[in-house]
Amino acid sequence: MKKKIVIALAGLCCYLLFLLAQAPAARVLPWVTLPPGLLVSGVSGSLWHGQIEQLSWRNLVLNKLEWRIPLTSVLLADPVIELTLHDRYTLSGSAELGWQGGPRVRDVALKADADWLLSQSPLPLPVTASGSMQLTLAVARLTLQGECQELTGRLQWMPAEVTTPMGALQVGQAQADLSCEKGALVAKLQQTSQHFSLVGRGELDAKRNYRFEGKLTPGADMPPAFAQNLNFVGQRDSQGAIRLNYAGRF
Repeated sequence: MKKKIVIALAGLCCYLLFLLAQAPAARVLPWVTLPPGLLVSGVSGSLWHGQIEQLSWRNLVLNKLEWRIPLTSVLLADPVIELTLHDRYTLSGSAELGWQGGPRVRDVALKADADWLLSQSPLPLPVTASGSMQLTLAVARLTLQGECQELTGRLQWMPAEVTTPMGALQVGQAQADLSCEKGALVAKLQQTSQHFSLVGRGELDAKRNYRFEGKLTPGADMPPAFAQNLNFVGQRDSQGAIRLNYAGRF
């Protein structure tokens, strides 16, 4: 008798799970408490597989977002959400979100126009940028306290150029290798162009404290307007390079 009850309850749970998965996402959304400032519109599909026409949070607006929950991840007690962004004018690419052992992203491949990313800054900046930004992450995991627990990835910007009131500055190829050290996010930066080169190491911890140490070397083709203002950045060493050392908090 007890065995039959267990089988019946298991069958009922599976049936309820099936009904929930097939429920229209647009009807379920009003029952979900969203973070303050997060707005979604044009929701279609089911909880299992659906789409969002537009998602906005503060100044960030994303279009054509698709999600999918693989059945195998649920059966393995490690449910994940596979996200795909289809808008080539803002942000495009894919990522996998999980929560087992803390917030986690995996298999990230995102691409965005550099000028669009610059426009997302909360402060008005008198510069424009060209080229594309590409972020690839094998895995990124945070603790519940927001500390960087595991990170393997790279951020690339190419072909890169910045236009300022003083003129255009060629950035060329720039990349940052991303990792974790003692709970902090670490970025090892390397960039080179005919105008200048920059190498350095930056850290950002869970309390939003940051530090950057690097070396800026002007190139022979650096525009005179920029070269004349380098004295305000720092003193040059015997090889003409300028040591950079910044620290603070966001």
